[in-house]
Amino acid sequence: MQNETLSSEGDELLAKSVNNAQPIACGEFPPQIDYHFHAKFVPGQTLALHLQSTNSDDQLVLHLPFTADGPATFAKNSGNVFAYISPRAQNQLDSKGWNDIRLRVEKDRVSVMIKGFHAIDQPLDLSEFKGWNISLEPSGPEDTEMRFRYLRRRPLTWLRSSTN
Repeated sequence: MQNETLSSEGDELLAKSVNNAQPIACGEFPPQIDYHFHAKFVPGQTLALHLQSTNSDDQLVLHLPFTADGPATFAKNSGNVFAYISPRAQNQLDSKGWNDIRLRVEKDRVSVMIKGFHAIDQPLDLSEFKGWNISLEPSGPEDTEMRFRYLRRRPLTWLRSSTN
C-alpha cells in the first residue's frame, strides 16, 4: 500500500490493500474533534480508523468492514470492544460512490455517523487525552484499491445540529 499523508482538504489518495498494510497518516488533531472523510471501498474490504493518543499508548479504533463482511466495532486499545456500530448505519456503505464518514470525539463521548445515519453515540471518558494522531488502515484482497478524499476537521457543532 502507498504510505502517503493527505495534506490538504480535498486531496484524494489511492491506497492498495496488501497483506502487511501500513496505516496512512492523516495528521495530529486536538483532543476534541469532528473528523470528516470520504471513502470508496468494495465488498471484502475493511477500513480501520486509528486514533492514537499523543500523550500515552492508548488508542481508539473504528473497525469498519464493508456491509456484509462482519460487524463494525469501536474499540479502546487492542481489541477491547466497547461498542458495536449500528447495522442500519453500516448497511449504508456502498461500492457505487463515496461513503461519507464522520467521527466526533469529545472529552466524555464518541459519536460516528455513516452517510447521515447515526452509527454510534457512546459515553467514554477521554478527559486524559491531550490530542490524537489519526491514521487510516485499509485492508482486503491483495491489490484491491481503496480511495480516500476530503479529510478535514469540522466544527464541533455538526452532530448536534444534524437532523438525520
